[in-house]
Amino acid sequence: MSNSTNILKRVFFAALAIVVLLGGVLAFHLYQVTSKPSGHLANVQMGRLDVELPMDAEGATAIKSAVLQLDGVQHCFVNAEAGTITYGYDRSKQTQDNVLAHVRATTALPVTQFVVSAEEMANGCPMKAPAEASFW
Repeated sequence: MSNSTNILKRVFFAALAIVVLLGGVLAFHLYQVTSKPSGHLANVQMGRLDVELPMDAEGATAIKSAVLQLDGVQHCFVNAEAGTITYGYDRSKQTQDNVLAHVRATTALPVTQFVVSAEEMANGCPMKAPAEASFW
């Protein structure tokens, strides 16, 4: 009897430990899911600049470095072959006009701000190919 009682006690305490552990994991998960978001991504927006002339690798690197130095800019990608500069910035700290002015001061290349047309806005994401632009 004593041996079976010890086995039952061990099984009971092991099951209790598992239930307590799972309860703790559930409580932590619920806290993470329902806690107030920090809002650090609420003001992040993408911006794009177009360069009309082809860029060399050195020019692309210089532009990328200049854009990344601006306050509020989180990332920057320069596609020298396509002539595009894509960046993410915090709208509470930076504006697209300031980024454009800074890039124009950095390079002699003609740089324009990308503006989404009404047709592209109607079709959804302007980065999609025309065949993929709409689900309808």
